[in-house]
Amino acid sequence: MIIHTTNIFAGPLILIIWAIDIYLLLASLRFINCQLQNTCTNRLCQGLKLLIDPVPEAVGRLIAKYKYTPSPSWLPWFIVILAAFIVRHLLIWIIAAVL
Repeated sequence: MIIHTTNIFAGPLILIIWAIDIYLLLASLRFINCQLQNTCTNRLCQGLKLLIDPVPEAVGRLIAKYKYTPSPSWLPWFIVILAAFIVRHLLIWIIAAVL
């Protein structure tokens, strides 16, 4: 998506949107690459895990603190990815409303 704005306050919001896009791209690469069985892809997968996994792990710890029964392993990932899409669209909506 190309966002062209002349408002100086929209610049930092666009950088945040790009950071969210990069995080979602790396997370999808991690999911795809970790399914392949190759030594080269295994090293890449381990590197992406170090970069991507801390956010879902923190969400999982937060869920475990308030929930007595164990949650499924996919729930923190779902929350992180859904929140990233929602925040991204809200920021785009804010930028579009300012124009």
